[in-house]
Amino acid sequence: MTAKITALALGRLADPNQRAKALVFTLLLALVAVYSAIVPPLQSPDECSHLKRAYLLTRGVIMLDVHPTHGSGGMIDQGLAAFIAAHLYLPHNEGNTVTRAMQRSANDIAWTKKTVFEPAPGAGYYFPLIYAPHAIGLGLGELFGLSLYHSYLLTRFTLSATCLALIFLALGIYRPNFLVLTLLLLPMSVFQLATVNIDGLTTALTLVAVGLFLRVADRRLEFRPWMSHAMAVAVFILVTCRPHLLPLLALPFVCALLRRSKRDLLLGLLVTVASLGWIGLSMSITMDLRQSRDLGVSQLLLFYLTHPRVFFSLLWNTLQNDDLLLFYRESFIGVLGWLDAKLADHYYAATSYFLIFTALISLSINNIRQDYPARLLLLFMALASLALIFFALLIAWTPHPSKVITGVQGRYFITPAIIFAYALSGSANVFSLKRPALASPAIAAWFIASAYHLAHTLVLRYYATQG
Repeated sequence: MTAKITALALGRLADPNQRAKALVFTLLLALVAVYSAIVPPLQSPDECSHLKRAYLLTRGVIMLDVHPTHGSGGMIDQGLAAFIAAHLYLPHNEGNTVTRAMQRSANDIAWTKKTVFEPAPGAGYYFPLIYAPHAIGLGLGELFGLSLYHSYLLTRFTLSATCLALIFLALGIYRPNFLVLTLLLLPMSVFQLATVNIDGLTTALTLVAVGLFLRVADRRLEFRPWMSHAMAVAVFILVTCRPHLLPLLALPFVCALLRRSKRDLLLGLLVTVASLGWIGLSMSITMDLRQSRDLGVSQLLLFYLTHPRVFFSLLWNTLQNDDLLLFYRESFIGVLGWLDAKLADHYYAATSYFLIFTALISLSINNIRQDYPARLLLLFMALASLALIFFALLIAWTPHPSKVITGVQGRYFITPAIIFAYALSGSANVFSLKRPALASPAIAAWFIASAYHLAHTLVLRYYATQG
């Protein structure tokens, strides 16, 4: 029996696709474990709001309350509020680092069973199902009487484990290409997997949704009923927490067309109605006072929909700004922490070239005749998603009026980039085209450099004293 299991395992590892899947999963697991130990709590943008929203979900709160002077939020445990406040001295100030006294003080904070209102407007737009892994970690921590620090670590663990499990599932659903694997190993991707931000989860769910769609498009592969439901759930969660992924709503309908499936058609209608309903409801009731503007989100949405030329003019001005373009590139690859921990300049340049290299070796015209409808659809979705990123930040964050669109960060481009990456190869197996011999050494060298630069940057940012 043991011999059969060993033979089966060795046989699977002989497949280049399985080796790539196992390697990427192992590398991600190791990196997330290491960087979770390095990164202090709450050092990712909006992580505080996400943690508050997760706590509210443990109390069954679906819609946030609205406070006239603080905006949207809810009643959270005073201990959790104190734990968050204890770490707010680190962001936006590179001179502030972790000290033993701060660690001891923060680690001793306990649950109080008393509540206080805390704003969390950035999380008010998201359907709370995205916070289920967070809520499990926080709820278990409170249930077993753990300190806030250990409850936070448990939350990190449950979220990271969920993300890695979904990534492992996605890589098994449909083969990735070299660019997809590189995007997963970017410093920004790995950093977000080691925090309680929702970016890691949206990246994993994007892999699942797109992988299931390509499985439908590839007639050689089996597509089981549970996959339709899994894709519908993934699309719903993605669209209701990342509105720029609205184009993904087309996936169930295309699946219905390709497979002549009434089930997928009904799921598509259900997901579309539910997603648009939630987005409309959340925009109408969420009060975000972080930006002082005369018009609300719903009013700005109506304004730009009726004046599309204004939007495209602002988009053009934004894309003509060299400083913003540089920031997009760097924050896509990795400007860590609260955008206050940059990597070395030469690393950004080298990684930019490496991304182009992996895109080129991922490109394939094999099976193009049967693949082109699905690949063109993915390409359109990626480009539409990029445009919607700017539109979403225009109505939700940018002052009105403005000369450029503000609030856009490069990390928002990772999910559209993954969609684009899958469009490059379609159903072609790039691992069987004699390209691994060229790619493997380059990926290994880049990965080693990335791991070093990421660890070096984080240690200097959070633990090196000025002097």
